Amino acid sequence: MVPLIFVVFVFKDSFLFCLGKETIDSIPLNMRVVDYQTDKDLYLLTEHEIIKLDTTLTIKALTPLPSRYFQISRGKRLILISTDELLILDKDSLTTRDAIALPKGDYRIIGQSDGKIYLLNKKIDTQGIETYSILKGRRIGSHTFYNLKGVWQGDRDFLIAEGKELNLYSKNLKKLRKIKDFSNSDKIFIYRDRLISIDGDTLRLYDFQGNKIRDLQLSRFEFQSGGDFLVGFKDKEVIIFSHPDYEPNRLRISKEIKEVYADDDLYLKIDNYYRLDWVNRKLIRLRTPVPVVTVSDSGYYLQVGAFTNPEYAKDLLNQLSARGIPAHSFDGKIRIGPFASRQDGIDFAKTTRLSNFWVVRDTKRPVTGLLIGKKRYLPIIGSDRLMIYNISDSLLTLSMTLTGQYSTYLNQDIDNDGRMELILMSEQGREIISAEADSLLIQKEE
Repeated sequence: MVPLIFVVFVFKDSFLFCLGKETIDSIPLNMRVVDYQTDKDLYLLTEHEIIKLDTTLTIKALTPLPSRYFQISRGKRLILISTDELLILDKDSLTTRDAIALPKGDYRIIGQSDGKIYLLNKKIDTQGIETYSILKGRRIGSHTFYNLKGVWQGDRDFLIAEGKELNLYSKNLKKLRKIKDFSNSDKIFIYRDRLISIDGDTLRLYDFQGNKIRDLQLSRFEFQSGGDFLVGFKDKEVIIFSHPDYEPNRLRISKEIKEVYADDDLYLKIDNYYRLDWVNRKLIRLRTPVPVVTVSDSGYYLQVGAFTNPEYAKDLLNQLSARGIPAHSFDGKIRIGPFASRQDGIDFAKTTRLSNFWVVRDTKRPVTGLLIGKKRYLPIIGSDRLMIYNISDSLLTLSMTLTGQYSTYLNQDIDNDGRMELILMSEQGREIISAEADSLLIQKEE
């Protein structure tokens, strides 16, 4: 199976939305994400750990943190900052490379280059930009500002807004020259190697030496930059810069645009999420990926019990669940499987030390999953994810991330009323998913 590759990650309403070329996946986050960064991988900073995922959402590394950090900076190194420490990590393994103690304060990482880390230190009446050397492990420079409005790092210089002036500073924090005066209504951000200044309906492009490239009259557009693009949108219209030196492209959409996301591709949130092929002027609606589920016409099962009393069946299912053995019940029979061959079933029984079983072959279509109302559902559980697949309609009904080490799952019919419970068990407790017809409710048992 070809893994799904996602290119844009969006955090919203306790969900991680993963946008790909043709698909969108949403993962509930059972953790508080403090900050995140992306390059070819996705780095999540939580209150207790830092996690590295690749573009298929596979966890590549996870490192517990000694204290709470509130910002992550990505460059040649991965740097975390707290109120009194800089923690420097290896980007691949997330192992600690170094740590630098800071005087307690309110810091924000501006950037890093040439073995230096630049911090903004907010104080009561002033703000300072401080330079720390990774090699020396200490502060090597600082500059105090009394009316600092914003700081942007370029390849060789800083653009610093102070008062009503936008000034160019060297990396040694020496003022080189004033670039322009600006009003308090100006919005300033960086796009590639250009400075964008938006004042009212006027968008101005500057190079990093302060030379104005051109002006554009644009009314009430909301702009953001990402990847190769500068994108503005309002109502049903979107304007796209693919390069600062090229003329922008304007497109009209049939429905109101709610959000825009830009990276290697452009995505629009309208009624659903779409990828915008702006060259061919097409919108591609993103679909939810559905797991491939194969239901064979026959299979081998380990039958470990047969009961007329449903309570006895539940007891045995609970015992198997406690041992980490996934089993299911139908027609009063408790079975494990299906397996591709009789020997596969026997090998599984040896591995799990099952003693009381017999191998049966169901020559009819096996009853797979759980019957809820008139539809059948198949729970699929992995090391860190649970999916419930609607076999009847070939739809993915539920997808959720599992946090913690789950040893097993137990599914069972409840009172023959078409209601189902899927119970996930771990050392931390139990998570219960109950369903009636097509309605799913997630709850935690204290």
